[in-house]
Formats: sequence, structure tokens, C-alpha cells
Amino acid sequence: MVGKISFRRCTMSFWRSTRSGTASSSARRCGRTSRRARRALSVLRDRAREDRAVRITEIEVGYLAYPVPRPMWNGRGWRPATRPMLLVRVHTDEGVTGVAEAALTVATPGVLAALVRDEIGGLVRGMDPLAVEAVWQRVLDAAGSASRAGLAIVALSAVDVALWDIRGKVAGLPVATLLGGSRARAPAYASAGFYQEGQDADELAAEMRSYVEQGFRYLKMKIGWLPLRDDLERITAVLAAIGADVPLAIDANGMLAPKDALRLARELEGANILWLEEPVATDDVDGSALVAAGTTIPIAGYETEHSLRGFRELVVRRAVDIVQPDVALTGGFTGCRKVAALAEAWNLPCAPHAFTSALTLVGNLHFVASIPNGYLLELDRTPNALRDELLLEELALDADGCVAVPDGPGLGVTLNPDTVSRYRVAW
Repeated sequence: MVGKISFRRCTMSFWRSTRSGTASSSARRCGRTSRRARRALSVLRDRAREDRAVRITEIEVGYLAYPVPRPMWNGRGWRPATRPMLLVRVHTDEGVTGVAEAALTVATPGVLAALVRDEIGGLVRGMDPLAVEAVWQRVLDAAGSASRAGLAIVALSAVDVALWDIRGKVAGLPVATLLGGSRARAPAYASAGFYQEGQDADELAAEMRSYVEQGFRYLKMKIGWLPLRDDLERITAVLAAIGADVPLAIDANGMLAPKDALRLARELEGANILWLEEPVATDDVDGSALVAAGTTIPIAGYETEHSLRGFRELVVRRAVDIVQPDVALTGGFTGCRKVAALAEAWNLPCAPHAFTSALTLVGNLHFVASIPNGYLLELDRTPNALRDELLLEELALDADGCVAVPDGPGLGVTLNPDTVSRYRVAW
């Protein structure tokens, strides 16, 4: 369709502009990267001469939670009392530790912690943390038929991200560089616009307008909880407030029937709609394909699809125009790279989901900046100290509406011990 072809052209143009706009900073970074690479090669040669390898010794898990100050919910009715996270540390016999988050989207903290720490920990103890694909395959082989389900993949995701953090620290390079280093920064969109008690359409519009004033060039809001006519009223108010030049993404969290999603999309085709996200249930691939074929608005999804095979069905059956894996949900960096390569083969952009803690945010930042079809970074704007205060480094929006990739080794970030202590529930 004409709308979607022009969308892809705009996407390619944006990739090129963000690359060229960072040429000087990339050149400066290249010098630092070369020095780090030489040091890393020296370390690896020394280790090879001594005939020894780094080994995984232990996986440590802690439970943190930030109390939500004001009730909010999405189209699916997810109404959190806290914004929780499982903080995962993978330790090695060389004293190098990798950190990550196990996303609490598919299990209770106790169940997921036991799976990561005890089950996966037992499987990978003694393995080389640099051999990420070997670790990945061992865990999936042990999981058997459950390896395609959400729980096993989410648990593996945390371990995989931590192992890539270790790889970067051993090599002295950022994870994004190890993954391919396509760009030094990524354009971001403000992810917000939840339903809130007492908030009417005008207040929602004012909230969304505030993100434009903060420098965001793309926005996303929630729909799917109210009747379609009421959600259309909310969308119309937001579009009027942000102006015609700011693209707005609409996220239904899988709560629409295909016919309603088509009706909504056709009502909005004249507006500047960035994409319609997860219009129908994740396993309704035919329904998503029907919606995608019936509108010029790009269809994005599906964060709730955790497997490569599932994304293959979405892509091959043309159920999505934009793929949305997440390093915390789709098998870590190793799994997301596979999904991104699949999307690239079908000329589709990749805009990862990222809606938990700062560790998942920075992981998806490294990921989206490392791939040739990386599109936009999701930057959650709802209250969450485990996003804003968890790290000593700041992940700030620059004047171009982009976020720079940390240039330190590994994930390039440091946990704030005060924040970890303040919001720690169990260890």
C-alpha cells in the first residue's frame, strides 16, 4: 500500500540521517574503541597462553519494587500497585559480573527467581560466559517443549543479557559495538498515555503535549479499555494537542477484535499515526494479518510473542509491518538478534519494546543501535524510580530527540547502590 511504502522510505531516510548526524562523535569513539580492542586482545591472548577460560560460578537474584504513586492501567486492565523487577547478577571466577533484569511479566517473583537462580544457574555453572550461543542452546534444550513458552524464554533472557555484559567487560567494548555497532545513538519515543483515575481527555492531551515540550518527536498512548468511540475521543484530543507534525502511536495491548481494529484504523488514516500496536491478541495471527492488509497505518507487534518461531509466523504471514522484540522477553540479545535478522530479510524495521527498569531500557538501547533495521527506542514516561534512579549514569534525551548509547564496556552502566537498597524487597 502507498502509505506503508512511504513509511518504509521515511524510516530508511531517518536511519541515514541519524547515522550521518553522529559522524564526528562516532569518529572520536572509534579511537577509544580501537584502544579498548587492543587491550582486550592482549587479555585474551594472555588467557589463551595460560590455557584457562572464564567460568560461570553463580547466579544471584534480588527482588526490587517501586510503589506506584497514582493508579494507572492499560487496555488489558494491567493495574500495577508496584513497578517490580528481578535484579540478576551472573558471577564468574575471574571476578567479572554481568547484570540484567528478569522481567516480571509471566510469573511471580519467587517462581521466576527460582528458575533463573536455581534451574538455569545449575545448568550453566562452569560454562564459559563468553560462549553465549552455547549457553542459550543448553538452556533451550533442557527446557524442551517449554522453550517456546514465555516463562523459559524470559528467564533465559536475563541470563543472556548478563552474559553479553560480561563479554563487553572482558573485551573492553560496549555491547552495541560487539553486536555490530550500527549507530552511536537511537531516536526515542515517549511511551505514556495510560488510563488514570480522574483523568479526562483534556488532561490526557495536556500530558501528551508535555512530552513534545520535553523534546520528544514521537509519542505513544494506550487504548482498548474503553468503548471504541470513547477511545477515538481521547485520540482526537491528543492529536489536536500535539500538532500535525508529531507522529502518534496507538497501543491496544491486544484488546481489539479485528473488525474493531480495522474500523479504528480507517477512522485514523488521515491523521499522523506512527503505528497501531498489538491491535489484536498475539496468537490471532490471521486477525493481525487481516488488519495489516486493510489499512495504510503500519501494524506493530508483538511484545507478548517470545519466540523466534512466533515472530516468523507474524512476519511471513504479513501480520506486522514493524517487529517489537525485547531483550528482556525474547531471549536476550541473542534471541533479539535473530528476530531482527528475520525482519531485515523482509525489509521490516525493528522497534523494541522496553517498559520495565533502566537495565532493560539500556539493553534495548544497545540492541536497537546495533542493528541495520533499528528504528525507535521506547522510553517509558510513567513514574518509576527503578528506571530513573537505578543507574548512576543518566539516559537523557538529546536536542535531536535521541538517546546516546553508553560507551563504557558491557552495558556501560553502574547500579546505584542507594536505589537498590531503598527498593529492595528480598535477596
